[in-house]
Amino acid sequence: MKFICCVFSCLLLAGCAEWEPSSLVYSYEGMEHRRVGSSAWSPGVPEEVGEYEVGMDLIISGAIDSLQPYAMVVSQLASAEAYFDGRYLGTNGVVGSSVETETPGKIDYLYMVPPALLTTGKHRIELHTSNFHADGRVRFYGVFMTDYVSPLVWPLTVTSFLHLYAGMFLVIGLFFGFRFLLNRQDGSLLAFSVICLAFFALLILEYIRSYYFYPYPWHFTRLQLILGLSWVISAALPLFFMLRFGLRLLGWAVALQLGIFGALLFTTWYGYDPATNYGMIVGFFMGAGVCFRAVQRKIPGGKLALAGILPVAVTLPLAYLNYDVALYVGFAYLVIIILISLVLREREESRLREAALLRSSRLKLQLLKKSIQPHFLMNSIASAIDWIEEHPARGVELLLALSEEFRILLDSADEKLIPLEQEIALCRTHLTVMSFRKMARYELRTELWEPKAMIPPAVLLTLLENGISHQPADIPGEETLSFTLRQRSDGNRLRYHFFAPGNADSPQEKRTKGTGLRYIEARLRENYGEDWTMEYGPVPGGWETVIWVGES
Repeated sequence: MKFICCVFSCLLLAGCAEWEPSSLVYSYEGMEHRRVGSSAWSPGVPEEVGEYEVGMDLIISGAIDSLQPYAMVVSQLASAEAYFDGRYLGTNGVVGSSVETETPGKIDYLYMVPPALLTTGKHRIELHTSNFHADGRVRFYGVFMTDYVSPLVWPLTVTSFLHLYAGMFLVIGLFFGFRFLLNRQDGSLLAFSVICLAFFALLILEYIRSYYFYPYPWHFTRLQLILGLSWVISAALPLFFMLRFGLRLLGWAVALQLGIFGALLFTTWYGYDPATNYGMIVGFFMGAGVCFRAVQRKIPGGKLALAGILPVAVTLPLAYLNYDVALYVGFAYLVIIILISLVLREREESRLREAALLRSSRLKLQLLKKSIQPHFLMNSIASAIDWIEEHPARGVELLLALSEEFRILLDSADEKLIPLEQEIALCRTHLTVMSFRKMARYELRTELWEPKAMIPPAVLLTLLENGISHQPADIPGEETLSFTLRQRSDGNRLRYHFFAPGNADSPQEKRTKGTGLRYIEARLRENYGEDWTMEYGPVPGGWETVIWVGES
């Protein structure tokens, strides 16, 4: 990881550099301007829209390489004609006296300076400019003297490294975007994909000026896109961590960020950079707050996420003068930490899935082992033989009920959840078999709120078996023992109330948690996690078990 961070840092430091300065030693003095048609000169550069003449003195000191081609770089939001000691150098766009007559030039433009004009001493530079397409926002970034090759080659060299760096975020963003399309249940993957893709686009827009000298009216469109992408990243960062840790903070987070973003819009009067930078800083601090909340709640992965985002959130305002370097290095560090966090989470989820599969297999085996017990099967067959000898039709009825019970059990063994109606059919079939075996009358009464609800297999059957096994041995033949199942709904929760008749004060009714109840708890935990409760105990007239499932 240290190696990757080192490589990222080198790329970022290279990317934040400008083109190499020329060996030509020079300085400027006496910069002034006047509106075309006016004879009065004013110091400085134009601050209003219009057609102007801009002049300055260039003082060259030191040796001049006569074999080296030189150029003058003019960077401004205007069209311009350039003159060097009164000699015409070239035109950037078409200078005009109105919006209609002006053709916008490039924001940066190179004017070749003939070698014969470059001598040691003072020279006069004049620019005939118009900026009617600047939409009232005048910008003059400067005039620079350099060799002709550096401003062309150096930006391409720099941006080649920056595009390699940006390409990493493009690949990561596309990868997790496709991961989300395959698994749409995890919204954090989509948020992380948006963050990486937006950061990729941000890098491209930040450095597109290095190799594409776009028309100057596009400059503020580019700054607006940079502002929008920065705010998208800022909003997606806390959202990602909220989805990652399952924290329900979305409402206040969105309201707070929208309020801050709205306030930052007023800072665009001073320029887009403050609103862009402060908006990004807000997102990092809010993301750090979400991670701190996760640490407070002891959510796995919270400490690692906080260690990834908090240093970046603190560094950005402290290193504001080198904001770009701090952001790009810090963002790379944060993404690496997030990737490590996602890998650790997937490893843990894989371990839990394997454990769940193993537990499910054990429960399936336990269900079959519990239901197809040798003594139950042998006793049922023995009862069937007795009934066939005395009452053949009744014996056949017992065998059919026994086969139907095993059929339903085998159909349910591979399922985690089965329809409640199927579970009730299994219970009634089992009561039919036990009625023949015990020479007693059993029935199951039901009051169902949602008959189509799903329930873990053999849960009610286990309660029924426990209720039958704890009945007195001498049950009058004419008496019918009624088991009762009531289902109720309470919002997102379902309540199952099971009552087994019997004498609650008898020694048989003083039960502890046996194999059957442990099986029920395992099945409930497998399907509902921690969103279930079970209460059981003696009540007047029998034994009662209450199961709640679903989120409270």
